[in-house]
Amino acid sequence: SKYYIQYAKDQFFLHWSQLSRLNEYGRRTTIQLIQPYYELDQFLVFIEQNLFLLKILENRYLTNNQDDLITRDLFLERIQKDLLSQWKLPDVIRSSISTWDDIVTN
Repeated sequence: SKYYIQYAKDQFFLHWSQLSRLNEYGRRTTIQLIQPYYELDQFLVFIEQNLFLLKILENRYLTNNQDDLITRDLFLERIQKDLLSQWKLPDVIRSSISTWDDIVTN
C-alpha cells in the first residue's frame, strides 16, 4: 500500500506541475485529491509504529484474556496522542495554492 500512496503522490505532483497558474478552480480541486492519501499514509505509519501493541491486543482477545487493561489503555493512549493529534482540518495557509506551488517547485 505504501507503493500506491507514493505513486499517488508522484501523480499529484506531476498533475500539479502541469496545471496553469490561472486555473484556480482546477488547482483547488487537485489539492483536495491528495488529502485522503496523506491521511492513509499517516494511519499506516501509526500502525507500523504500534504493531507490537496490536499483536498483544489480538492475542488478548484470541485467548479471552480480558483482564489485560494495561495494554488496552496504552494502545488507546497512543491512538489519542500519536494518531488523532496529527489529523487536522484544512488550513488556510498550509492548504493554499501558493503553498503547494512552493512545495512542488522546490
